[in-house]
Amino acid sequence: MVTLIREPDNPYDGWAIRVDNVRNVKVGHLPRVLVCHLSPLIDQGLLVLEGIVPRAGGAFKMPVQLWCFAEPQNRQRVVARLRAAGKVLNDPAQAGGGGSGGRGGGASGRGGASTSATAEAPARLSAKQMEDSVDRLFDELMAESGPRQRLAASPEVVTALYPHQQEALAWMVRRENSNALPPFWGPRVADAGGRLTYVSQLTNFISTSRPRALKGGILCDDMGLGKTLQVIALTCTNAPGVQRRQLRFFTEGEAEAEAGLARQGDDAAAEEEEQEERPKKRQRKGKEKVGAKPAAKAAGPSQAPKTKAGKLAVEAAERAVAEEVPAAPPAASGPRGTLIVCPLSVMSNWQMQLEEHTQGKLSVCVYHGPDRDRRVASLSSYDVVITTYNILAQELSLQNGVCKVDWLRVCADEAHTIKNTNTQMARAAYALRAERRWAITGTPLQNTLQDLHGITRFLRLEPLDDRALFVRTLERPIKARDPLGLKRLQVLMGTIALRRTKAQQVNGRPLVALPDKTVHQVAVQLDAASRAKYERWQAAGRAIVERHLEEGTLLQNYTMVLEVLLRPRQICCHASLAPGEDPSFLAQQPAAGAKLTPELAAQLVELLRAGLDEECPVCLSELAQPCITLCKHIFCKRCIQMVINRDKAACPMCRGAISEKELVEVPEEPEAGTQEAAAAAAASRGGAAAASAAGGGGFGSAKVAALLERLRQDAAATAAGAAAGAGGGAVKSVVFSQFTSYLDLVEAALAGEGFVTGRLDGKTSAKRRGEVLRAFQSSSASSPTVLLVSLKAGGVGLNLTAASRVHLLDPWWNPSVEEQAMDRVHRLGQTRADSIEERMLALQEQKRDLMRVAFDRRKAEDIRQERINDVRMLMEL
Repeated sequence: MVTLIREPDNPYDGWAIRVDNVRNVKVGHLPRVLVCHLSPLIDQGLLVLEGIVPRAGGAFKMPVQLWCFAEPQNRQRVVARLRAAGKVLNDPAQAGGGGSGGRGGGASGRGGASTSATAEAPARLSAKQMEDSVDRLFDELMAESGPRQRLAASPEVVTALYPHQQEALAWMVRRENSNALPPFWGPRVADAGGRLTYVSQLTNFISTSRPRALKGGILCDDMGLGKTLQVIALTCTNAPGVQRRQLRFFTEGEAEAEAGLARQGDDAAAEEEEQEERPKKRQRKGKEKVGAKPAAKAAGPSQAPKTKAGKLAVEAAERAVAEEVPAAPPAASGPRGTLIVCPLSVMSNWQMQLEEHTQGKLSVCVYHGPDRDRRVASLSSYDVVITTYNILAQELSLQNGVCKVDWLRVCADEAHTIKNTNTQMARAAYALRAERRWAITGTPLQNTLQDLHGITRFLRLEPLDDRALFVRTLERPIKARDPLGLKRLQVLMGTIALRRTKAQQVNGRPLVALPDKTVHQVAVQLDAASRAKYERWQAAGRAIVERHLEEGTLLQNYTMVLEVLLRPRQICCHASLAPGEDPSFLAQQPAAGAKLTPELAAQLVELLRAGLDEECPVCLSELAQPCITLCKHIFCKRCIQMVINRDKAACPMCRGAISEKELVEVPEEPEAGTQEAAAAAAASRGGAAAASAAGGGGFGSAKVAALLERLRQDAAATAAGAAAGAGGGAVKSVVFSQFTSYLDLVEAALAGEGFVTGRLDGKTSAKRRGEVLRAFQSSSASSPTVLLVSLKAGGVGLNLTAASRVHLLDPWWNPSVEEQAMDRVHRLGQTRADSIEERMLALQEQKRDLMRVAFDRRKAEDIRQERINDVRMLMEL
């Protein structure tokens, strides 16, 4: 395979198309007589070109087979233009190339149906077969979850590992220390005794140098199985300078045998005598079972390959093995530091876990805040450095900081954060210099196969780190239901990923023993005043949405429509959260030429903080650094900047005039972080809630009343248990809401009832987070019994096993967000066993069904129609 790069700024030919090999090395250019017809179609967005070199060429020329892709609606226009220019288009079924990913027999247009395959190609799978096979992918990973060998952790780790964690440690250490060829690469010799080369089985690219080993992979265990501890154990155990003999691998049978010998004591000697009396043949057979893998039998004459190709394959394999550097732990003279990159919300959790699970000999640096030490020499001296994706993005272009350090390993926690490779955070993570790279996520595939490309790029898995080649060799074949594409995906994930779930069973027993999780939906009744306000908003909002549906302008006003949906949800929480009595003021868009006043900026920031949307209309991916325009449309900051700089400065949604200086982002919160500042903030929130009460809003919330009733019941049960001498400590609860203003009211209501609370939201500094979490996890009598958490700030990565109750006060669009929030409590270490919101719960079920078809990438038109359908359902239209 080769990649074709359009060069509009080429000084010799404005229509130039450059040809690069899969390692982005320039090979040459397509002929001028050809590109003058192809380039105008490419520049108009009508044509996408891919190339394959079917055979070797001469010194100055080589043959290139071009594959032309167009949207179905543009097909006839492209074909007509090329035929008018005298270009011959061949049927891909007879071209013998690799349009479907390196194998002859079919190609598919972008979004169109694929052509029929040749007779030799395997039959394509049906849509149901492909969907079922993809759904079983992770089940197969669990059934074959890496080698069953285990590894004892370093003495630096003071927490005993579960068996599944010992297996993960063994797998991770072997992946880090191995120098084997990466997936989809194999050795090759053209003639006996000839030069050893390496060929990519995906692109047929031949390399004269050995491809670098993939030292790392994807740790995608289910949420709550202890991925953080496994990474900590890896850091301590596979440390620089460790000797191979210190890495003690063992099997489950050996562990049981060792435990049995310890129990039997003196009976061991009798067993040895019995062993000596057994026949030697039987003894040798037993040793083969217990020891390492038996040596392969020498190949006899009948087993030796007879064809020339077979003999060359054996020679290539033997020479490749001889060239392979033996597996070895990290050298003492190399880099020593492990960089942990994570969202801000879990940074303090990493620090706490390191303190809890290790002896304290590791030097740890929390790299965050305006006064952080950016010197490379200083950062290189630590064993572990913890930072955030935002810090990476900020320092990408600096001459110092984490991006300029040579790391031993880098671990990307919540790695789905960098699934969109166009974001600054993803580019910064990819640019990090490290010998070993790990992606850590419980959800490696959230929506589409495209999510996986962000991770393969971070891992630098050649050639799948290139977006075009990932599409050609993996994504497109799977969408075309090609069995080869599915096989490639299975090989890839089976090689570089480790996945286990809490529901998995080993030898008929659960992988981990956790208390059952019981979910209750509690219905509450709004009071008369709140119900009346809700009905006014619902009726007026329905009229606004109906008008936009009739005029076909709903998507151009999508943010306003989302606010129409947002306010009734807030009224369900507390009537005072929704401004005004009805949404008629929302229809008043800023006039043409309106300026960004401080009042309007504050309103736009409020909309951003409310999390109205999670998808950028430009890149159709999760929002990265969201910002909002004067016309109230939300985009990724980089996406809208590209639109402004590349095209006319007009909003892609409503075509209104926009400018970069008027884009509004959520401002960063100050790094106060002291207990005094936290107390002052709490007093301020309490004052605001009291003011609301004085104004008639009070704590008149049916949900708050229901929450208080359940917390009182838990407190009474705790008191009764203590009086009876049952012990067990206080029943602790975590309360989630997406509205921080609502948490203010809840916090004031709990304080009025005498509950001791802690709080985590977007305003909580990194330092203060650690203090709050330590206090909540403490078993002291003065420890908080209720932790208030904003869903976005604390829904992932936290370990809150001190709690046994989770209260979700308002539903979220995406059900996986709520499930992750509940898994903050239901995880290893846990020992305790019709309104618009109702329609949102129904919508969540639909989205769960959608996420099951994880690899079928939706087109832009499908996503637009899905948005319209969601609004119709929520407004009962």
